[in-house]
Amino acid sequence: MYNVSLLPKEYRMIHSNVRKTSIALIASMIIMAVLFVAYLILAIVISGKRAELDGLRAENSAMRSQINSMAELKTLNEEVNQNLADVKNAIGQSPVWDQLIVQLGNSAPPTISVQDYSIEYEPESNTGTGRIVGTAANYETVSLWLVSLKEVEEISNITIYYTSKTSDDKNSTVGFEINFIVNEGPGYTLPVEVNING
Repeated sequence: MYNVSLLPKEYRMIHSNVRKTSIALIASMIIMAVLFVAYLILAIVISGKRAELDGLRAENSAMRSQINSMAELKTLNEEVNQNLADVKNAIGQSPVWDQLIVQLGNSAPPTISVQDYSIEYEPESNTGTGRIVGTAANYETVSLWLVSLKEVEEISNITIYYTSKTSDDKNSTVGFEINFIVNEGPGYTLPVEVNING
């Protein structure tokens, strides 16, 4: 079988051109539709990214303002550290006074009566002396206190002088004077709850 067309050649050419034009038009419309969908998707993605960028810019500006406010805290921290260094330098290597006084008081037996208590300390030379004057019921009580005082690490070279002994029908008392050397301590330390580096 043969395919024979009885239409004139010009008509066949026009029909062929119209058909090619129709195909080209449909193809271009499909391409345009695909490009339009791609443009819409791209616009949505760009809009999302732009919103994300705006959020990051706002976060960045908030962070910069926080950093600027922290600069004041840094200056304040440096001032505190300088003041602490000045205090440590002024105090030297002195003992921890509250601990020393508590240890001396806690080591005394209840039958001892302290009449005078003095401590002198020179921060420049980190040396000091102490003196305790009092009375006790007997020599044994004073001796027991001396043993307790030797356990106090902040003092050394403990010496005792008995100053008097009195007795009456009901009571007898022994007067004494205890001298000691105050040892060099750790110097000024911050309380435990203070944290200046955190």
